[in-house]
Amino acid sequence: MTFRSGLVEGVGGDQVLVEDPSGNPVDLFAPRQAEARLDPTTS
Repeated sequence: MTFRSGLVEGVGGDQVLVEDPSGNPVDLFAPRQAEARLDPTTS
């Protein structure tokens, strides 16, 4: 996995852009508020 950007910390959460094995960009995002998560019971 190759990082295309550094960690960006914002008010809504943290995100980073990585490259998958095929060269496609993938945005990874971790929201700050639990209600914004897909499964609020996990952290």
